[in-house]
Amino acid sequence: MCYRTQGFAPKGDQPCYLDWTLQDAKAKYELLTQRNIPVWVVEPVRGGRLAALSEEDTAKLHTLRPEDSAAAWAFRWLQTLPNVKMVLSGMSSMEQMMDNVKTFSSGEPQTQQETALLMELADNLKNALPCTKCRYCCDGCPQGLDIPMLIHAYNDVKFSGGGMTVAMQFDALPEDKRPAACVKCGACASICPQNIDIPGALEELADILSKTPSWAEMCRQRDEAARRLKEQK
Repeated sequence: MCYRTQGFAPKGDQPCYLDWTLQDAKAKYELLTQRNIPVWVVEPVRGGRLAALSEEDTAKLHTLRPEDSAAAWAFRWLQTLPNVKMVLSGMSSMEQMMDNVKTFSSGEPQTQQETALLMELADNLKNALPCTKCRYCCDGCPQGLDIPMLIHAYNDVKFSGGGMTVAMQFDALPEDKRPAACVKCGACASICPQNIDIPGALEELADILSKTPSWAEMCRQRDEAARRLKEQK
C-alpha cells in the first residue's frame, strides 16, 4: 500500500484485490483509514499480473460483465474502498489508457456478487500455503526464525516470482533470520495445525532468494542502464 500525506510517502503493500488477503492489505488499509490517512494505490493490477488472467478466469468475469477487461475489474474493486483517493496505473498503450479512462469515468463500484467472484479468483491465484500465523511453530525453533513471516514471503514469492519487493525485504534481515538459516529439524512441521511442510518451504524460498539479485545490485543495474541510455542520446 502506498500513501502520501504532507510529502511523506512510505511504501508497502498494494491494496489490490489479490493482496487484500495475500499481504494482509485489508488490515493496513483499515489502519490508515482509522488515522484519516488517505490512500494512494500503486500497482493496482500487480505489475500487470491481474490484467493478464487465464482464459478460464477471464471467462468467469465475462459472465457478469462481458465488456469489461480484467484490469477494469481490478480498478472497479478499488472504487469500493472510500479511502482510496488516487490510483496510479502504468500504461503502455493507447488502448490501455482509453480502457482506464472509460473505467474511471463511469464511477461504478462493484456489486457484492462481483466482489465475491473476484475474491474467489484471488484464492485460486494464490494457491498459497494455509498459514494462520498461530506461531506455534516459533516456540520450538532453535534458530528463532519468524516462520509465519517467512511463509508469508514464500506465498508472495511463489505468486510474483520474486523481484524488487522480496529483495528489499530480505536484504534488511540478518543472515541468521533468513530461510537459509533453517536447520531442518522438523520441530515446526510436527506442531503445525495446518500440516505445512515448513522446512521444505523454507528450503525452496532460500533457493529462490539465492538466485535473486540483492536490492543494491538491482539499483546498480538500473543506474547502469540509465547511464547507457543517456549516452546513446
